[in-house]
Amino acid sequence: MKSKVFLYVWVFAIIFPLAWFYKTFAPENQVFQLVFELDWTHIVAHFLLFVGLSVLSEFALSDRNANKRVGLSALRLLALVLVVATLQEGLQHLTHSTEPGILPSLFDLGVDLASSALGFVVIKRIRLGNWNFLKPAFVKG
Repeated sequence: MKSKVFLYVWVFAIIFPLAWFYKTFAPENQVFQLVFELDWTHIVAHFLLFVGLSVLSEFALSDRNANKRVGLSALRLLALVLVVATLQEGLQHLTHSTEPGILPSLFDLGVDLASSALGFVVIKRIRLGNWNFLKPAFVKG
């Protein structure tokens, strides 16, 4: 139950139009300017949020089957990520967007999907106890 509550809080934090909030209530906030005005920090923020979403989703939304966890499927995670990322980008456009066109939002969606995919692969490997994915393919043994 705790993991679901934490997941809901995480999703709210992703969707909440933080850029609008800070521009409206703390326009001189330098931390905000650092995170949201520089492209690379914006990408890192999206990366961390969506890796976190995939990891939290694995624990909060996994099914229980005969006292064993059956992990979240890639399709369910993709659906969740698409919904959350689309809501986040939509609210960002409505409340804050200064970028013309749709390309910045499509780029953000790509970062969100790639980040979630990476989080999905890593958490699956951890749960399976299979760390061989860290070993280069050419190393034997």
